[in-house]
Amino acid sequence: MPQWWDDQGFVITFVVLLLVAMGRGQVTYWIARTVTERTLSRTAPAEGWQASVHDWLQGDGLARGRRSLQKWGLVVVPLCTLSPSVSVRAGPQ
Repeated sequence: MPQWWDDQGFVITFVVLLLVAMGRGQVTYWIARTVTERTLSRTAPAEGWQASVHDWLQGDGLARGRRSLQKWGLVVVPLCTLSPSVSVRAGPQ
């Protein structure tokens, strides 16, 4: 095994896994955002549970949340990956 791997193996592995997790979070965020936006703009159900969900997705509470995610999502979504790591490290030993 190369010497640089023995010296930095943990750091390299941690950084690679962190980047993969952050990338996965971004992909999930953008898929959900795209599907939601397209569904809301292209459908208008009149009755049933679809109408309830459609109305809920267009409500004021979700609109505020959507605006926040559109503004801060690129930063916040990857940071959410770090929060479980921080809480595990800060927990009881």
